Amino acid sequence: MNVFNTVYALRPEIDPMPAAERARIRESLFGIGHDNATRSVRARSESGAVVSTAPHGTRATAAPRRRWRPFFSMLKGAVGIAAAVAVGAVVWSFVSDDEAATVSESVSSAPAPTPMPSTAAPTTVAAPVRTPVSLAEPLLVPEGQLTVDEVAISPPAPGTSSMLISVPDGSTMWLGDFDGDPPSADGLEFEVVGAVAVGVAQDRSPDSAVGYQFFLPCGFMFVNDAPGAEPYRPEAVTLFEAMAFDANSALNVSMPGGFSIIDAGTWQTSFTAQYQVPVEGATKTARLVQVPNGSLAQLTFGGRQLAPSPFAGDPAYIESAPGDPNLVSIYWQDADTVFHLSSIDMTLAELESFVSTLEATTPEEWSERLSTPIPAAPTVTTSCTPQPSLGPTLDP
Repeated sequence: MNVFNTVYALRPEIDPMPAAERARIRESLFGIGHDNATRSVRARSESGAVVSTAPHGTRATAAPRRRWRPFFSMLKGAVGIAAAVAVGAVVWSFVSDDEAATVSESVSSAPAPTPMPSTAAPTTVAAPVRTPVSLAEPLLVPEGQLTVDEVAISPPAPGTSSMLISVPDGSTMWLGDFDGDPPSADGLEFEVVGAVAVGVAQDRSPDSAVGYQFFLPCGFMFVNDAPGAEPYRPEAVTLFEAMAFDANSALNVSMPGGFSIIDAGTWQTSFTAQYQVPVEGATKTARLVQVPNGSLAQLTFGGRQLAPSPFAGDPAYIESAPGDPNLVSIYWQDADTVFHLSSIDMTLAELESFVSTLEATTPEEWSERLSTPIPAAPTVTTSCTPQPSLGPTLDP
């Protein structure tokens, strides 16, 4: 065996360059042209335009309760791959920058250093993370061309926040608050539980999830229970008994045993796109919603039930009781971005494969590539005070 073969045999295994990196290098050198297509917020393409992810610059085609009625109104993922190896005469080095823009990426090489004797063990190659998002590039787009038939950028209602609560029986409860004018109590029947007054709609459908509305002077705060749960079930009463509002309408909760906060936070702008994904000769639909700096609670409005389930090798949540039995719906967080990926005709494995083809980008680039302007955030117009909010005890 000659010296080269000896050195080569000592070189640790190095994973091939990821497909996303090859695509970015290819795009930076040659670019990818695509047709121009115009869409507005929540627009749906009639023709199913092809959206390219080409670089910027190319054309972008049981406690006692007392009944109580109110006298006034109320309503309303960063890929970082690094390998540095050297034993003997050859040193190979490649660093993938997880904050490099999808617009372009430079690749440089340098002469191999003079061989130096070493007894150090080979460096372990870090396992890739689920998605390459980062603080600088918090959104995902396909690295190639895909047909898109739904695009939306949705700013949040001002003064909106929400929270997901895990209940001891395995169900999930959703709590949300919205700033606004004095609410209306029409059609609601209130009861006092502990230190809070909560109302339930008198004409509620038996098949619908129970919604509890809190009695407050301004805005709107309510809890959605699990579908099929009875009004004022023991778990709901236990939670309400642990609640209290202060003088500023901030809600604080001393979480009872067995209850825990899955996630909570203020609402942020969401980015939605529905793609037509080629899968083994067929075309299937996948809908991806992304919220930079958001919370999983924003993505699960309406009492959706979540169960922990790994997705693409990392922790996530799957919707355990979807309205459509064919729906596969997954929620997860990478970096500071939360994601909701769903499909009625793709399997979990196919959705994992789809996610592996995505690359990171900025909100501005996402907007340009999908021809959808980022709308201005609305502002609160009411002068009603105090507005409801989640207190300091509700920090997950």
